[in-house]
Amino acid sequence: MDFLHAWIIPPEAHPGVAPWVYILSALAATMMVAASKGGFGGGAGVLSVPLLLQVASLRFVIGMWLPILVICDLITVGNYPKSWSWVVVRQLIPGLVVGILLAHWVLWLTANSSPAEMKRFEASLKLLIGLMSLGFLGLGFLRRNVSETPWTPTWSISTPTGFLIGVTTTFAHAAGPVATMYMLPQKLEQRVFVGTMGWTFLVVNVAKLPLSVLSDVLSRHELKYALWMMAISPVGVWLGVYLNRRVSQKAFLSVIWVFLSIAGCKLIFDGVRGLSS
Repeated sequence: MDFLHAWIIPPEAHPGVAPWVYILSALAATMMVAASKGGFGGGAGVLSVPLLLQVASLRFVIGMWLPILVICDLITVGNYPKSWSWVVVRQLIPGLVVGILLAHWVLWLTANSSPAEMKRFEASLKLLIGLMSLGFLGLGFLRRNVSETPWTPTWSISTPTGFLIGVTTTFAHAAGPVATMYMLPQKLEQRVFVGTMGWTFLVVNVAKLPLSVLSDVLSRHELKYALWMMAISPVGVWLGVYLNRRVSQKAFLSVIWVFLSIAGCKLIFDGVRGLSS
């Protein structure tokens, strides 16, 4: 038990949560986000943070989860080294930079915020992302029935989208649905889709590392309790890569739509519940 509390179960775990519940929740969250990063399950990875928040505090989860995401991203791009599109992401960069910097500045300012204030902020963010996810699904369904022509984004769409990705990835590691909303209508081949997502978030998450340290979100404390999840995350990524290479383009897109629907509904539910409590 001493070992568990020294390396596995952090002091930030919610009181009353049994050790096995924390471990199973963290294991499920790690496999979920890793397989999604590897190319299977689309936006399913966004469910990992809400799952972890059932067993640990928000600020701790934000810091602990970042190095795990970096490991998953590194393995992902290693499996898709040339399968990505610079054209797809270049217009996101200005908004991304502003969103990430602004969000970390807010995290630094709110380091001493009350748990209640952080809870309401988290709930508002989840509700916004969830509504956008389901709205995108509806628009995508209508578009699919009208035209199969790939969508080409403009700067007027890409800049605010990049800003939203930067903000949501910083505050809740929940930018997967936003990036999926942006890339899916461009009708990329499935390996290019996964590779582009992987390279985008690798750069974003690596850039967040020093900012997270400066804003006191990530320290040796969070890193210590993330080590065991970092060690098992490659298994989930390789599973996602394996499934991606053996699932057809049509089935792959169907999986993304299904998990994006689940993620959107879950985020809306958590957001409404958080704001009403």
